[in-house]
Amino acid sequence: MQFVLDCSVAISWCLVDEDDDYANALLTMMPDSEAFVPGIWSLYLVFAARSAIAT
Repeated sequence: MQFVLDCSVAISWCLVDEDDDYANALLTMMPDSEAFVPGIWSLYLVFAARSAIAT
């Protein structure tokens, strides 16, 4: 299966207080799937992580 991985889904895998059923289901599918991300995805990830640390 191929899909576009949203940053909010990926960041929820890293943050303990962001338990999400949809994100967890995608994580279990990852070994058999191929995820694509936009070119600026890493910037979104840094911004999301920074926002999580600030709160």
